[in-house]
Amino acid sequence: MKLYIKNMVCDRCKRVVREELNGLGIDLNFIELGEVETVAEVNADKLQQVKAVLEAKGALHIVVWVS
Repeated sequence: MKLYIKNMVCDRCKRVVREELNGLGIDLNFIELGEVETVAEVNADKLQQVKAVLEAKGALHIVVWVS
């Protein structure tokens, strides 16, 4: 599953996103600026958790789109 993450612009952002997703038990195939691919599908409840933890990081102002 691909997650598109707005305003993910630097290596620190990549590190934070990786750490937070791993903390939620979401395994990643790859991570690039603005895009993450998960190993498995992520359900709606888990996506809400992802959005909440990433937005809580303050300056990142991350919005998650799914395709």
